Amino acid sequence: MQNQRKTVVVMPELQYQEAVFTVAVMLLTINMVIIVGSLFPSTTGISVKFSTAQILYLGLFEGLILLVAWRKSLKDSHKMVGPVYAFSRELAKLAGGDLTAKVILRPGDAFHETAKQINLGLDSLKSRITTVKSIARALSETKDNSELTSLTQQLNSELDGLITEYGEPSETKNS
Repeated sequence: MQNQRKTVVVMPELQYQEAVFTVAVMLLTINMVIIVGSLFPSTTGISVKFSTAQILYLGLFEGLILLVAWRKSLKDSHKMVGPVYAFSRELAKLAGGDLTAKVILRPGDAFHETAKQINLGLDSLKSRITTVKSIARALSETKDNSELTSLTQQLNSELDGLITEYGEPSETKNS
């Protein structure tokens, strides 16, 4: 597979946030088992002695941690889902023929580097199509055979720089 990565952490900020959340949920689960075990020692087989007040405080503290983790998870997922929505919206515009499409993300969103690369690609595509349209107009207006040959060569050169099929070699990389 050509698209397989060897590096596990490719977006450290985002991935580490999710890892911390996962670890927090695991710790909360373990603590809840301990609390249940201390409340009902005969049914769980766990023998940990806490006072009722300690159990209540621990339960309240864990509930608070769970609410904070839940809120943070929603905010973090919004930072991921928002950009995916923006990518989808702008690529739909492109599919409809709108070459002015540009991905604009909010400052706290994830995927800024990806948006930058998509925008560079969109700009490059717009530039090439603008050039091809200009050459096509000149072709339709020319009467001179030598100018026609020159414009046709320019048009072919622009079109050769576009890869339109999988596995097709890139002409622009070789030049």
